[in-house]
Amino acid sequence: MAVLLAIRTANPHLFGEILWAEPKPELGLTGGLYSRNPQLKWSDFLASLTPQRTNDSWTNSIARLTGEQRDKWSALTTGLAPSTDIIMLDDLAAFRTWGPIVARFSFVLSPFASIESATA
Repeated sequence: MAVLLAIRTANPHLFGEILWAEPKPELGLTGGLYSRNPQLKWSDFLASLTPQRTNDSWTNSIARLTGEQRDKWSALTTGLAPSTDIIMLDDLAAFRTWGPIVARFSFVLSPFASIESATA
């Protein structure tokens, strides 16, 4: 999936959050791709990642953002905006299938590495 490869290449640290961020309903955060309704459309998912100003802070559907994080998320979602015109999938199933495969090509240490090291 070219879009996932583009995200992983453009900002590998955000890639993991996009896929696996835990939902935090108490903060109004719905989490990453694997926490969402698989019937959600790509355009709606991408829109939810766009930073929004709420009171005196910035958030998207994944996290409360610092100014630097806001800039990174904004650049990523702005760069991905044209993809909503060409991705005609009915849901997120393909993204959910390809996410772990694309993640293998990242040089960012897996969050599970410390768990594996502790049990070895």
